[in-house]
Amino acid sequence: MFSRKRELTDSRDDYATCADFCEVFQTNEKQFYLLAYLLTADDQEAEACVMAAMEESCKERNVFRGWEKVWSKRCLVEKAISTIASRGLRRHQPLDVCGQQPRELELGNLLGHVARLESAERIVFVATVLDHYSVHECALLLGRPAESIKRLKLQAIGHLSEFTAEHSSHAELPAMETGRMWGTAAQRRKSWRGRYLDSPCFASIWRGNRSPRSV
Repeated sequence: MFSRKRELTDSRDDYATCADFCEVFQTNEKQFYLLAYLLTADDQEAEACVMAAMEESCKERNVFRGWEKVWSKRCLVEKAISTIASRGLRRHQPLDVCGQQPRELELGNLLGHVARLESAERIVFVATVLDHYSVHECALLLGRPAESIKRLKLQAIGHLSEFTAEHSSHAELPAMETGRMWGTAAQRRKSWRGRYLDSPCFASIWRGNRSPRSV
């Protein structure tokens, strides 16, 4: 009997605890907040999603150690999607970028461009381009066909190209003409990533080295 109890105890040691999840959220607070803001385009809702995701993750008892961060991010994305679905149409709350340095303003412009996207486009773009979800995974999250996800992804990239072109007359991204996007999808992705996604300012926050709240 005691041997059986010891085996059960040892097996539970393989699973993440509430303390493990709390550590994940504390260590990745900046990255998780940025992900939540990019998904919801709302500062207060982003904070609420992070808190709700942490609370729900702490209740989970069947996640293996080493998978805490993956599970927590998945929970955060689901909370953001649920929040967006329940709120209806509403304008986003832009982060305050007044008085910031050029590199911080660059990040603020990025957040503003993504926040302008229609909700479905924004979720697909953030999930598939920034967070590297596969089209199939994103389709399951949103309950949409894979072809719909691919279309939304291309639409998001096209609209971001438009927003960037509006912001700077020297934008390198292809412009929109009579509703048709010029250049291949690969060219648009490369151009957009080169301007924003690969910038040191954005990369440092996405890896959790600085706070998006300072933007």
